[in-house]
Amino acid sequence: MINVEIEEIILVFESLSKFLLNNKAFYEKYNNHGVPFLSRWLAKDNLINVLNNSFFNYKNLDYSSDSNKDTFLLPVGTISHWIAGNVPSLGILSLVPGLLTKNKNIIKLPSVSDDFIPDLLNEMSKFSNVGKELFNNIEIHRADYKSELDLLHKISKKSDLRVIWGGDESSNSIKNFPSKITCKDLIFHDKVSFVILDINEHNIKKIESINKRLISDTVLFNQKACASPHNIFFKKNKFLSLKEYCEELSRSFQNYFKENDYNHDPSDIHNVINQRLINSLKNKVFQSQNLDYTIVIENHITLSKPVSNRFLFIKEYQKLNDIFDIIPENCQTVGLETNETNFNKYKFLLLEKGVLRVKKIGSMTHFEIPWDGIDIPRFMVRYSL
Repeated sequence: MINVEIEEIILVFESLSKFLLNNKAFYEKYNNHGVPFLSRWLAKDNLINVLNNSFFNYKNLDYSSDSNKDTFLLPVGTISHWIAGNVPSLGILSLVPGLLTKNKNIIKLPSVSDDFIPDLLNEMSKFSNVGKELFNNIEIHRADYKSELDLLHKISKKSDLRVIWGGDESSNSIKNFPSKITCKDLIFHDKVSFVILDINEHNIKKIESINKRLISDTVLFNQKACASPHNIFFKKNKFLSLKEYCEELSRSFQNYFKENDYNHDPSDIHNVINQRLINSLKNKVFQSQNLDYTIVIENHITLSKPVSNRFLFIKEYQKLNDIFDIIPENCQTVGLETNETNFNKYKFLLLEKGVLRVKKIGSMTHFEIPWDGIDIPRFMVRYSL
């Protein structure tokens, strides 16, 4: 249990937000980890908003023996965060609520993960005595799922709440680890996200702005987050052809990379080159000379498998029902661009089809609570009378 007032904890994360915003060396080292987004998410105003949405008033998380409250929000105990190898930043997005709710926390990293989370938490510990206190309530373990089961089982048995980020296979494995009978699980497994573009007379003049926002969703987390778009459905219209739009998007990518450097994930390079070659034999491909971006026009309305490294598949549709037929059960986010009247109409229809989030282009990968329909902080406290 962390015996610190909530205001002081929030100020530590405000300091961490400013560190991420201003430390160029840290950003350059980890520029595939969504650092600019994390700096905004950790800001004081955002965290207060998150907690107020969950608990009405974030100061309800403070408690003492002389309080006159009827209901106390106490920590659940120990929270373990099982982090996926492809997007380690997600660990921060569950760890921070775990600390704000004053729990002990265990981070389980993949055995081959980088030092992003340890380095970030080490910086946090330097800000103040409260930063040290938070740091001392975190354990970090690297372990392999196949060869270090004893350690993993020990972590699982200590947990009062397990937050699991990962693919279906690893999530199922962790779910079946031995645990307390009272342990609860929040599981964020494989999800699919895509974009719908309805370009009409109202938004055709904003095409450059639309593309900038689409690119921001694509580059964040190197297209490896569950909310990252890989497929774009472009509505056939009389104002702009699919080929013309792809040319516009290609120019927007070129302009983006004139101003921004971006690392290529070495593990993806072979797949990107291979997919470019395969698709060039049957589809129209727009691509940079290096591996900055790839845009593939496909003739069939399908959800193509993700490639990453700014690799987008785009197809033309005529009616929204054409897309409804291929929406999978694990659809998380649809990025939607259309006029305001259609946006609300399309959003309702997509939510009815089981989509968890419908967001405007540019905010697909903005982590918010509820996430996947789950109000995460509420699971991290016990309501005591």
